[in-house]
Order: sequence, then structure tokens, then C-alpha cells
Amino acid sequence: MSVHMIAAVSDVHSGSTVAVCPPEPLELDDGGFYEPSPIQKWLWSLWETAWHERYSALLDEWKPDTQTLVINGDCMDGNHHGTPQIVSNLSSVHFRIAHELLERGPLKYRFSGIHMIRGTETHVGKSGQQEEGLARALRKQGDHKIIDDPDTGMASSFWRRFEKDGLLVDCRHHGRMGQRTHTRDAYMRLYAHEIWSAHVRSGSRPPDLCIRSHFHRYADSGRIHDMPTRVTALPAWQMLTAFGHRISIEDLGHIGLCVFVIRDGKLMEPEPIIFQPDRPTIVGG
Repeated sequence: MSVHMIAAVSDVHSGSTVAVCPPEPLELDDGGFYEPSPIQKWLWSLWETAWHERYSALLDEWKPDTQTLVINGDCMDGNHHGTPQIVSNLSSVHFRIAHELLERGPLKYRFSGIHMIRGTETHVGKSGQQEEGLARALRKQGDHKIIDDPDTGMASSFWRRFEKDGLLVDCRHHGRMGQRTHTRDAYMRLYAHEIWSAHVRSGSRPPDLCIRSHFHRYADSGRIHDMPTRVTALPAWQMLTAFGHRISIEDLGHIGLCVFVIRDGKLMEPEPIIFQPDRPTIVGG
């Protein structure tokens, strides 16, 4: 029996004051320090739980022959839209946080391949330069197998496709998702069918699994009769920002990651590692 595991994480938004951050004071450029907030320390506790308890337990359960890591975009938050909700205006600080989070999280494990997907330019720079730099930095260390883009030779991609035990996996940061809670699952099924149909009409092989991100919510199209393409949208590691509050999102989103298991060439049901933020505390009148 062959077993392969794919761990997929995205929207870490390192450098945001409402995103996951290591709990120690962060040294800034002029010798001062940024103290992570209680929310950030809570997210850090979830980061540790997700990787070192929940993911570790899945490794013990499945005992995979290989592990693959997909970092599916928006690893850094960046200095964007004039937001005050960043720890520093310097992209190098955001880069350092992202690097440390990966080193103290998923990179504790030995992955046979790491795929770096470029996210939103507003967050990670023109042409995803920050994530390209991060992928190259990890490769330079010599401990991590970064998979290059076969078409460009770069260490990261806007669109990455790879095969695992005969299954085709399709990864992009941006995708589609219904904005209403009660229609989200139905929309994901329509989206899966659209991807499958577009491939069939062009005469190309449809993917078996599509991994998407950007909306900070976990959603899955499920198994659809006679249509093998499955789409899973990943959760995030950032709480609601001021922008999120402004557009009146009623759904608080999801914190976490998702693990996919391929056993004997068959995609098993996704293993989401999800944490649900609480709504504001109720106060007396």
C-alpha cells in the first residue's frame, strides 16, 4: 500500500498585527521591539497545535511514504493600502516572521517536496517577489527541497501543477467562492464543474484536486458523480482586519490548514485542521 500526504497552508499574512506571529518580542530596525498582541499569541498557540499535535497525529495515523508541502500564497502581509495594522513598514521584517513561522512549524518535518505559490501582489510584491525570495532562501539553506517551476525556472509559481501517485494536483492562490454562508458549498461544486469543463473542452487533462485560497475560509466541493475534479479552499492565519470589518463580513472565517491523503492512487476525504474564532465578548447594558 502506498500513502502520500499533502499539507497545504496559506494566507499566513506574516507582519499583520492580527495574524499569527512568534510570541517573543520582535526586534525592529532601529533596535526597538514589537510585542505580539494577545490575539497573535493565541494564534501562535494554534499554529503549534496544528503542526505539532494535529498534523503529527495524522502522520502517526497514516504513516505516509512521502510528505509534500504546499505554501499557497500570501505568506506575508506587506505594506499595503496605507494600513496601520502591520508590525513594521519594512518588508524585511514581514519576511523574517514568515521564515521563522515556517521553520518552527511545518519545516520541522522532512518534506520530499515544497511548492511555493505566489499570492496577491498587494501583499507579496510585484510578481510575488517576496515569496520567490522566501523560496530561494529556504533552498539556499540546503535542508529543504524547493520544487522549481519547470516552465520559468523560478522557485515559485502563480500556478503550479504536480502529480502524486497518478493524481494531478492543481494549485493557485486565487480562486472563486460564494460570499453567502448558505450558498458557499453549492458554489464550490459549480466551481469544480467549471474547472473540469474548461479542461475537457480544451482537450487537456482535468485535475483531480484543486487547492485554492484567498478568501480565508475552508470550503470543499466534495465528491461529485461522474466529475472527478475536487476543489478545496484553504483557511487562513489572520483574524478580521479593519477592512474585513468595513465590508461587514458576518462569517468570521477559519484559522488552520488542510491535509490531503492519497492512498493507492485514490484521494481520501480531506483532513481539515480548523479552528473557529469567537465573536466579540457580550457585555452588560
